[in-house]
Amino acid sequence: MAVLKAQPSQIRHPKAWLFTVARNLALNRLKTRRSRTEEADIEAIADPAPSVLSSMLENEDGALLWRAYSMLPAKDREMMDLYLDNDFTYRQIARILGRSEISVRVAMHRSRKQLRRLLRSLEG
Repeated sequence: MAVLKAQPSQIRHPKAWLFTVARNLALNRLKTRRSRTEEADIEAIADPAPSVLSSMLENEDGALLWRAYSMLPAKDREMMDLYLDNDFTYRQIARILGRSEISVRVAMHRSRKQLRRLLRSLEG
């Protein structure tokens, strides 16, 4: 910490220096509190209601959709599970998977497109 390393002889304006140190500490505290809250929110989301994906099996169209969904690569299914079942945002999914938000958005778009193609091939 800069406070512990500072030499009193090097501080020209002690009041201004002390104010700056206090301000920086307060901002650091806010940043860590905010980031911990977001992580806690991600872990706290647990919906006991039936998931979107499991409810697909209840009718014929849903069963067909489930079949097409199960044909997607595992990484795409994992991303869609996080989005559909857990209602995570793209930013939260990116953090969980260790990717950028843009790459998650692009991957979700491509996964939906591939799912549409699979549905068409299974129907026809």
